[in-house]
Amino acid sequence: MTYQEHQDELQKVQQQAEDAHAILNFFRKYQDSGLVGCDANIRLAHDYFNGDPITLEALVSSYETDQDFRASLAHQTDVHERATLIDKIIDLLSGGNSDDILESERRRFVYFSTQQLRDKLNELESRVEMKALSTDEVRTIVKSQNATAPQLPAHHTALSLKALSKSDFAAFKKLVQFYGIDLINRRLLGQS
Repeated sequence: MTYQEHQDELQKVQQQAEDAHAILNFFRKYQDSGLVGCDANIRLAHDYFNGDPITLEALVSSYETDQDFRASLAHQTDVHERATLIDKIIDLLSGGNSDDILESERRRFVYFSTQQLRDKLNELESRVEMKALSTDEVRTIVKSQNATAPQLPAHHTALSLKALSKSDFAAFKKLVQFYGIDLINRRLLGQS
């Protein structure tokens, strides 16, 4: 290897190190927006610059202005959404709970799936809404929800229900759980 070849190789290695440093700092800068520091994104950055030197400023400028470049990079938006969901849940739980309990809940929520976090937030928000309503308003809501309960099919006559309760109590019990005891009782008494 000649001196010039050695110098070229050294310069190439130094440029690779500078590129890697710029890419690493780029990932750190945008990690809160869900940008993933993975091999695929590193290759995309190298392909985008096509052998030209990569600087943090060039990466940031490209990310901010070139929609195609930004869209091609892998993002983990779930991380940002999960953090937002956890913050909202903790905010709703903060009324009446100590800081220790809130911190314990925050640590516990890390192990929830995103869907479980959404469900928990919806549950807490509906509780807050229900607490704000008067007793009469809550009764109205409950009655309207009961109005949409499933109707007992006509083939379940009083006679067939009595026979089912004696022959297959488990199946009869499932009917009661699904349709409700009031509807079953009305059918047994011939009221519906």
